[in-house]
Amino acid sequence: MKLLIDIGNTRIKLACLDGESVRFMAALPTQDEQALAHGLAEQITRAGPFQSAMGVCVGQPATQQLVQTVVGRPMAIQWVESTAHAAGVTNGYPDPTQLGADRWVAIIGLTRYFSALGKADKPGKNGKQPSKILATFGTATTIDTLSGEQVFRGGLILPGMALMRSSLASLAAATARLPAADGLVADNPTSTTSAIASGIAAAQIGALKQQIAIAEREDGRLPEICVSGGAFGAIEHELARHLPGVSLHHLPHTVLDGLAVLAQP
Repeated sequence: MKLLIDIGNTRIKLACLDGESVRFMAALPTQDEQALAHGLAEQITRAGPFQSAMGVCVGQPATQQLVQTVVGRPMAIQWVESTAHAAGVTNGYPDPTQLGADRWVAIIGLTRYFSALGKADKPGKNGKQPSKILATFGTATTIDTLSGEQVFRGGLILPGMALMRSSLASLAAATARLPAADGLVADNPTSTTSAIASGIAAAQIGALKQQIAIAEREDGRLPEICVSGGAFGAIEHELARHLPGVSLHHLPHTVLDGLAVLAQP
């Protein structure tokens, strides 16, 4: 068995790869180093033994070092970086190393999901497979596009919903004293709290709708839309409202899925 490790800004996700089967193990918060080290050791003991480990890190270097120390005692960890090509996917960045490793691995994870659905070999009327767009709502929001030809076209990075809200709170301390309370999302907000909540939702949804329109223009057909990230639940209702008739594929562990693809012999 192989241990899969996804180190984010606030959590570490762990999964077990046994043959071609992936089993999610746990999501451990990173704030308390002692608790994290204990949790890692406990999960490895409970789910193991593991022969090897593969991971990706966009969190703090200190967190990665802690994982290296705890996990690296019984086994070596292979840390994944972005490359020009991997698992049949081409990186569209002129300098592939500039693409965040988590975004690269998550895009690769889409291929595992759609292969399992049996859609990989079913082109549309124009002879092309649709693009896949992955919108990940986390500390930051990323919206990335994988073409039907398995080329990562690029994507957007914008502040996540919590970051947008906190930036307005910081501004309020010096200027307008904007309220910190959460408001309701509305088409025509009539309170400051609602205006803030609605503006944040509009920014997130508007960015996604822009990338959908670009993919549709380039492909001549609507893309498949995938969503992920810990903040997805906070915007799920509004996404459904503003994207009527569009099926959203909820993929909670796209990075782990990508690691599972890369870890196959």
